[in-house]
Amino acid sequence: MRITRKLKAYIIIISVLILNNAVNAQVVVERSKDKVIISGTAYFIHQVKKGETAYSIAKAYGISVEDLTRENPPAVYGIKDGQTLRIPVSLVTEPKTADSLTINRQRDETKFIYHRMRPGETVYSLSKSYGVSENEIVQSNPGMDINKIIN
Repeated sequence: MRITRKLKAYIIIISVLILNNAVNAQVVVERSKDKVIISGTAYFIHQVKKGETAYSIAKAYGISVEDLTRENPPAVYGIKDGQTLRIPVSLVTEPKTADSLTINRQRDETKFIYHRMRPGETVYSLSKSYGVSENEIVQSNPGMDINKIIN
């Protein structure tokens, strides 16, 4: 069986897309419920799992990466699977739920057009439909990650 150049190109493109999705897939960080008190300060004890990063752990606990590395100096050089991290309970914020985000948003239909994404739609297709730039759509939706739009 002879593989044409065009078919090889398609195979390469598909392989890159699959590899890219595997690399970009984020591990969901589960917050620890284990607490300890060290020198009078309460900490969550977080055991690092494969695929977790300092950023993803900090985000899960609602703290900054700087706070995480201040309490765990070796994390400055990277974290490893199985490593134990201390997260100060006093710095941890409760995760925002979809309900709390909905309550805080007020709709102003005099200034904005609201659009519910449908399957297959992209920021690019919306920009063409509404005659605005992709950048304007992104800037008008602060806090929304366009890479994680759920249809």
